[in-house]
Amino acid sequence: MTNILGTLADSAGAGLAGSLTARLVYNITDDSTIPDSIYLPVEVAFDITAGEVDIDLPESESYNVPYQFKFTIDGEDVPIIDFFAIVPNVGTVEFASLVPTGINNANLDTSALRVAKLIASDAELIVRIRPAQLFNVQAEGITTSTKWFINKPFTSGVLIRGLRILGLSGYADWTFRAGIINSSGIDVQLTVGSTPLDSEVNDRLFKHQVYTSSQPDTILGMYIEAVPAVDADALTASLTLEYTETA
Repeated sequence: MTNILGTLADSAGAGLAGSLTARLVYNITDDSTIPDSIYLPVEVAFDITAGEVDIDLPESESYNVPYQFKFTIDGEDVPIIDFFAIVPNVGTVEFASLVPTGINNANLDTSALRVAKLIASDAELIVRIRPAQLFNVQAEGITTSTKWFINKPFTSGVLIRGLRILGLSGYADWTFRAGIINSSGIDVQLTVGSTPLDSEVNDRLFKHQVYTSSQPDTILGMYIEAVPAVDADALTASLTLEYTETA
């Protein structure tokens, strides 16, 4: 666990009361616990009194998975802090060091102003930064080629963003694929858009295959596939497909 410390104060330095929430963007598995712990993207809330931040969260630096942090003042509905940050693998970290900063121009952070102008001029960017939906399957000791089908959850087009694999055992001789079922009912494998990000920690595989593949509203669904090589060991893994509505 990483201990996060800090103070949230108003413009005069008085500590604020409110709720600080944290939510993982993707699930992560911690195999340092007995048994292994799976941390899911479920929001947790911490009560803040007199501005004092003193919370504990599992580190996410080892998995390159960010948290979304929000702070809402008591009696308000809209958070005054809303940002994404990776929790470092250290004993203690200052909350202020996680918060993005920028040069202040009038009443708007210049970095936020640049982002706002960019979004306003690029409709495709709005789609790419929209939070992804996740479809997760658990492969438990499978030995043959297996395909998991996903019904398209909306009537518009789909941006398939990536496939994440947490391999627990037997993954060395397996290939992982993502694809779509086209309007004719034919399975079409997608081409990985960049070099997969692979790492192995404590005999666990962490792989991220990036696709950024836009598909029309005529597709019937999507799929995840795991394919073994000859004489491959049985596979136990968690497979997660990330996709976004494009309308």
